[in-house]
Amino acid sequence: MDEIKLFNKYKRVRSLCLKNAEDLIVSAKLIAGKNLQHIQYHLAALALEEIGKGELIEMSFIANVNQRDTTFEETSMENHIRKLYWAFWGPSFGKKVITKQEIEQLRGLATSIHLKRLSTLYVKTSDLKQPKLLLTQQEADQITSLAEARLGMEKHKTTLKPDDPSVNKEELNWFLTANSDPEKFKLIFGKKSQEKLIELGNVRDWVHWVKEQFDQNDAEVKKIIEEEYRREKPQGKDAHKPKYKIRIRINSESHSIRNKELKKWNENINFIKLYSDDKHDLICDFFLPKATHIQGTWFVGWGMARAFVTALNIATKGFFWWHVPKDRSRFYEDMWDLERNMRMGTEQRPELTVNFKDLHWVLKDPDLGRTSMIFYYITKVKDKKEGIPFNDYVIGLSFLAKNDIHLRFELNAFAQFFQALKNAFRVSGDWDGKSDFRGAVHKQFSKLKDFVNLDECLQWGEEQELSPEKKPTKEITLTEVFGMKLYADLYLEMLAKKTVDSLKKDESSKAKT
Repeated sequence: MDEIKLFNKYKRVRSLCLKNAEDLIVSAKLIAGKNLQHIQYHLAALALEEIGKGELIEMSFIANVNQRDTTFEETSMENHIRKLYWAFWGPSFGKKVITKQEIEQLRGLATSIHLKRLSTLYVKTSDLKQPKLLLTQQEADQITSLAEARLGMEKHKTTLKPDDPSVNKEELNWFLTANSDPEKFKLIFGKKSQEKLIELGNVRDWVHWVKEQFDQNDAEVKKIIEEEYRREKPQGKDAHKPKYKIRIRINSESHSIRNKELKKWNENINFIKLYSDDKHDLICDFFLPKATHIQGTWFVGWGMARAFVTALNIATKGFFWWHVPKDRSRFYEDMWDLERNMRMGTEQRPELTVNFKDLHWVLKDPDLGRTSMIFYYITKVKDKKEGIPFNDYVIGLSFLAKNDIHLRFELNAFAQFFQALKNAFRVSGDWDGKSDFRGAVHKQFSKLKDFVNLDECLQWGEEQELSPEKKPTKEITLTEVFGMKLYADLYLEMLAKKTVDSLKKDESSKAKT
């Protein structure tokens, strides 16, 4: 399609946006004063959005935004707040200098309009009165007048052409694309940027300044990365100084998390700090030393996080992971019987979850003490045969985390925890891999106490290994999965404690000599 045809197409679509805005304004005015101020407000806001969409359509054509890229349309054309922004800022691009007073009036207006529209249009479960009572008729009339004024401006303005000398296509293209990026959008319309817009009083110059800021930042980041690649590996004490911080968020279904229980850990452990801003979320900050090359940050950080989360699961006997399944009993949001006009429902039973709530588990300092010990052991055996069962174990955790009604992984998780238990016995020497496995397990577990269903769990694991379909005679649910996980937890902790105690004893003997 040549440029003239493309220009005419955009001009026609923009015209349709303005016509639709006009219809919305007419509708808003028809119900004015009829105790429907929330509907009037909503219609006027929609009219402003259509005006903003028209501005975006025009600017995208002028800036030669790639028409094959749907990202711009999806992130800006259909974003309520961004369309409202453009309804206010669009007219000033290359056309007029806006005053400081205008800019200050428009600051935050788009967001406030959208939020007020939502708060008055829908009833929330916490509402004690009709939402429309939060809005006055005067507010509805004001936004209707604003939409009508903006529509008048758009109707009478001269449409920009591709060769308009007042437009810097490169900067406008960049701005439109950046405006579609959620992170850049926050910076572009942040406090510092808005203060600069007020200072300049001209949107065209402001876009130029914003682009310069991003270009300078990109250049600085590139320079830092290049310096990191050329950086020589530090020696001595300097090599252990923290240089990078990686933050992860872990969710727990099994334990409540309280900051006071994390205090002792944070006082004694320097390279991992723990916090919580939600009773079931654990925030973990991992500090990597200067000796870590920039190319190794991903792998070193991932390895630390993986080992820590594995240790946490073993030490607590619970379940901690990055994300947990959501669709555990239903695939739908709502289900209705149309003939009877009533809500109905059908669900997966039992639900794909374990009822940890009745246990009232809290992540406590002793749990974290065991976590520290197991984490140390995992890092010591990472590349040795003793590390094999932990690889099996973490795969079992991954299956648990991905298990939902769309894809069932109970059998896979059960098999992995059983494999972790067998391999742990094998690499420790407590089982030779040929003799009766159950006998070897009973010998070690007799040092603890009797466990219900231990023999059954071992039997199901062996049956699953021998079955062509990898299914035991017993139906495996999450109850059986967590039962097998518990036995793996207990033995892996026993191995870790035995090794760490032995290392401490050796270090103590060396210190005395």
